[in-house]
Amino acid sequence: MIGSLLMSPMTGLTFIMREIAHAVDEAREAGRKAIMADLQELHRQIERGSITEPEFELREAVLLDQLEGLSGNGADKGPGGVK
Repeated sequence: MIGSLLMSPMTGLTFIMREIAHAVDEAREAGRKAIMADLQELHRQIERGSITEPEFELREAVLLDQLEGLSGNGADKGPGGVK
């Protein structure tokens, strides 16, 4: 009984950390899906001739950078994604 009382703060903290990690994963996945939808729309626009090739390349590069940022490769970056 005393052992479980002593472990209870640690158990609660572990639960909270798991919930935070889960929420971050869900937000990252939602962001990834939104960027993928934006990329699809961008490709439709270039196919229709609604945008120029330079505009397409610029907007695509921005979206791909955002997608890369969500992939977890920012582990070596500091706060705000800045090295």
